[in-house]
Amino acid sequence: MKNTPWSLRADPEFFTRATSHGNRVFVVFWEKALKPPTINVIVPKTTSIKAVVRNKLKRQVKSLLSQEKSLPKTLVIVVKRPAVGLSFAEITSNLVHVLGKI
Repeated sequence: MKNTPWSLRADPEFFTRATSHGNRVFVVFWEKALKPPTINVIVPKTTSIKAVVRNKLKRQVKSLLSQEKSLPKTLVIVVKRPAVGLSFAEITSNLVHVLGKI
């Protein structure tokens, strides 16, 4: 049997099953990881039309999450439009605030 990584496309009911919390910049969906925990960052096109901006936001969030040691959950982080104009420090404080709730 082929061992494929978990993906949102393969599990469309994740958003109805998962618990969520958010603020004006992020929405975080999570559930206890039965498999190895995975982290997905979603930056929709409605956040910014330019791919460079979306990729920068995704890189910033992933770098912050790589510093977190205790994330034994499957996370999906959705970045909202107000994140585009924020500095890295403001993104950090918003993400820490949301992750503190889980």
